Amino acid sequence: SYASAQTAAFVTQNTPWSSSSYANAMDAQFGAGNWTSSTFSSVDVNDLFTNHDFIYLDGSDNSADELESFLAAHGPALESWVADGNRLFLNAAPNEGDGMNFGFGGVALEYDASTTFVNDVEPFDAGSLVWDGISVSAFSGSYFGHAIICPAGMVGHLHEINNTGRVVLASMS
Repeated sequence: SYASAQTAAFVTQNTPWSSSSYANAMDAQFGAGNWTSSTFSSVDVNDLFTNHDFIYLDGSDNSADELESFLAAHGPALESWVADGNRLFLNAAPNEGDGMNFGFGGVALEYDASTTFVNDVEPFDAGSLVWDGISVSAFSGSYFGHAIICPAGMVGHLHEINNTGRVVLASMS
């Protein structure tokens, strides 16, 4: 589980909305002082891949272009780091760019502001371990997802209601 991570890192560029909500969530999950925060433009990549076993890369809102550049520059090292047993969480709800390649055998994010917004989602399997401790049936919001993920080799967890091809949360081992 993510809670078992020894050293966690949160990397973004322009933290959207309230930076304290991200800090509070990381503190709640890993404990205050048990995680580091950095930006895509200033992170020490050697330290990131050497001294952390969980990385949260946040490319939401106006950080999508920076996430895409980071993945383009460090994708093979990131994939190797994950293959070594470390854990990665990517969040990309962009308000810029045109999608991106996440690597990992063809995982891609599709973003087109006119067609990829998803308002209402439901789980593929509400009994999945990804929902451990969470009662889940459906979620809705003003643009719950800004983009859809193309889960080549992935397990989908949330999709647009009545459209299983529009996945907004997926995972892979």
